[in-house]
Amino acid sequence: MDKKVKVLLTFGVLVLLIGGFYLVSYAITKYTGYSITGKIVYSKDEKIEIGKCLSEKDIALYCTSLSLNCLRQRETLDETFNYLKYVDCSENVEQCKELNLPAWKIKDRFYFGIYDIDKLVEFSGCEVRK
Repeated sequence: MDKKVKVLLTFGVLVLLIGGFYLVSYAITKYTGYSITGKIVYSKDEKIEIGKCLSEKDIALYCTSLSLNCLRQRETLDETFNYLKYVDCSENVEQCKELNLPAWKIKDRFYFGIYDIDKLVEFSGCEVRK
């Protein structure tokens, strides 16, 4: 067999294997809610329920639209953000002057940094899956 044909066949088989792996991992994530990285993948409805639970537990996010970290935090939260108690530090300077943003107030204690939904569920106990 010609060397070019062998290379093209090998490349084709590789593309098929990678595509197959992607489809299998996508199906596993979609049907189980767990990705191959071990992170939980929440549906839109679950994210909304988590946001409502965080709000009910009086958990607040202190942030400002001028901070790149706050923008990253907002992107990380996705739909959950719309249901959170949010303190805009550009409008409430007195409340935020001692804080490193983003900051989370959970049970009268502040946590600083960007947290994903899994970590907020862990901190708050807002489980949507039993």
